[in-house]
Amino acid sequence: MASYALIDGYLEIVSHRLAHRDDATDLRDELADHLIESTDRAVGSGVDAESAQRSTLDRFGDPHIVAVALAAVPEKGIDMVQWLGRSAGTLSLVSAVLWIAVIFGGPFGLADYLDSTWSTGEYVAQSVVQALTVLTSGLALLGMNLRSFPRPDALTAVVAVAGLIAFLVSYLFAWAFMGWSMFLAVGFAMVGLRLRAARAAVKAHEPAAVA
Repeated sequence: MASYALIDGYLEIVSHRLAHRDDATDLRDELADHLIESTDRAVGSGVDAESAQRSTLDRFGDPHIVAVALAAVPEKGIDMVQWLGRSAGTLSLVSAVLWIAVIFGGPFGLADYLDSTWSTGEYVAQSVVQALTVLTSGLALLGMNLRSFPRPDALTAVVAVAGLIAFLVSYLFAWAFMGWSMFLAVGFAMVGLRLRAARAAVKAHEPAAVA
């Protein structure tokens, strides 16, 4: 029976990223079929087995990128979860633009913070924009969290609750920066730790790909 050691190592890296999907085995098997079929064709044309595997894997690309692409394939019944994961980058960009508006404009902006002459209308407008900014940031955090752990779990729930509280407080008590920003900071910290842990776990599997 042919040995596909390099392909097995490649699949291990991809599988680690997909471990929490219900269809992880099916995705791995489908990818394995493509890799092995391509390798066998190369071997049939006279290329040695190891070179054939390396050539095939080079054409398929970095396993981490392949894993991200496969993770973006929707699972039945969790379209919202997949949308958040795929849209994390866009949400982060929108959030950044809104943060600029919050920081430099309105009664709480850098230019007007010390000016007490702002009107009720300005205060309400700032509250709405600020709450929308926090909401977008919270959704971006959820998306980044789901990219590293596609199935919602307890930590995902913590990030979601922290984001929701930050959103509500930022609107109802727009002036209480320390109040709502604390909950948003919790979300950032949780997602940062998870992304770091996910990256470390993937690195731990990297040697297998070149064994």
